[in-house]
Amino acid sequence: MLKRKLQEPRRLPVLLILTRLCLAAFIFVGLPLFPPALPLVFAADDYKRPEISQQESETQSKKPVVITAKTMDADNLSHKALFVGDVVAKSDGVTVYADRMEVFYSEETGQIIRIDYEGGVKMIKNKRAIVSDRATYYGDEEKIDFRGDPRILEGDNLVTGSVIFYYPSKDRLVVKDSRVYMHSK
Repeated sequence: MLKRKLQEPRRLPVLLILTRLCLAAFIFVGLPLFPPALPLVFAADDYKRPEISQQESETQSKKPVVITAKTMDADNLSHKALFVGDVVAKSDGVTVYADRMEVFYSEETGQIIRIDYEGGVKMIKNKRAIVSDRATYYGDEEKIDFRGDPRILEGDNLVTGSVIFYYPSKDRLVVKDSRVYMHSK
């Protein structure tokens, strides 16, 4: 019995970290930065779910994030997780594709500090697609930098530039060295 109790705390942080990684996709697509861990089924019989605030309860009612990849490597000591190979993150009308996604999170809070996306990055929301070679999400600024031939495609219209900054919570785009190709309807 004592041996089992000592092993349970090792499993629990891994499960919580995995849920935080799923929440990284929420952040990337513009949902709140401070969501709680997603509900999970724990193996520990005596685990009690912590009380949550009203704001956290509302966040939990949002649709879940589904992340698929060929491999996932979570490193609790380095506070990061790596998804490699055909990475797809889907949630509430937004889909993100990349070859590689690396998530860095805070040791104390588990909040996302940064997410690096590499290789064929594509974010699709409604009729808009933003594509680039690489992208970085900054949690403290709630900003995504798209670099490496970034383009915005919406219908027949195209916007290119050297860097595209996207602020998901405001649905705001800033494009450096922009070139806009618009088609009349």
